Amino acid sequence: MSPAAPAPRTYTIIGDSVMRGALDVLKAALPGADVDAKEGRQASVAFDIVNALAGSDHLGSDVVLHIGTNGTIQPSALDAVLARMGSRRVVLLSVHVPHPWQDLNNRILTEAAHNHPNVHLVDWDAAASAHPEWLWPDGIHLRPGGTTAYRDLILAALG
Repeated sequence: MSPAAPAPRTYTIIGDSVMRGALDVLKAALPGADVDAKEGRQASVAFDIVNALAGSDHLGSDVVLHIGTNGTIQPSALDAVLARMGSRRVVLLSVHVPHPWQDLNNRILTEAAHNHPNVHLVDWDAAASAHPEWLWPDGIHLRPGGTTAYRDLILAALG
């Protein structure tokens, strides 16, 4: 008897306006992915979405979160949502935003990735800092050339 084929990977991708700029390239690269990116989204709202999807058994086998651009991340809430995701592969992206909470959020995200072996952190802050041409003059949102780089970093992290 041959072993059962592994279940197909499914993707839940949640973020804010930075991710929204890459919506089309993400959907094209990951057909069938559930991509939910909204302008102004707070981390707490993203966590509510993850919890609702997990509760209804609609959370993908792989989850990508880009949160923290619009305000601070509550470390305990992040840990709780990561625990709720169990052994799923989770990709977190650091934030690149010229606001006081950038470094705090990036420390929180780094620590969460360190504490959860199934979590991979993509250092979007370092990538965006090294390539300001990827961003509009606000220093936050993606120009068309930045969308492909953003997508490629996420795809590499997903393996």
